[in-house]
Amino acid sequence: MSTQAIDLRPARVDLHLYGGDDVTLVLAVTNPDGSAANLSGAAAAAAIAKPNAANPAATFGASIAANVVTLTLDGAQTAELDGPYVWDCQLTYTGGAVSTIAAGDVKVTPDVTR
Repeated sequence: MSTQAIDLRPARVDLHLYGGDDVTLVLAVTNPDGSAANLSGAAAAAAIAKPNAANPAATFGASIAANVVTLTLDGAQTAELDGPYVWDCQLTYTGGAVSTIAAGDVKVTPDVTR
């Protein structure tokens, strides 16, 4: 008898940031068949935190246009990060359902020029 698994984990996206630099991440959300996901009425939220921390070290600005989620951090936020960290991005749909679409580790290289 064979066993099958359904993997409901978010896409693994590790981030390598440079401290003090602005960051823009653009995530295109698609259905399993590759078509554009319907994000009408959804809200996006994303944060970076130390593993198992109660509070985030940085919170992304987030916006949605069609099936594209855009996340931003400014240089002041990335300058404060000293790692190691983890991050994720969650969508909350009308009605309250939550889906984490991306997550991973965060590595930050400190900047030299200030």
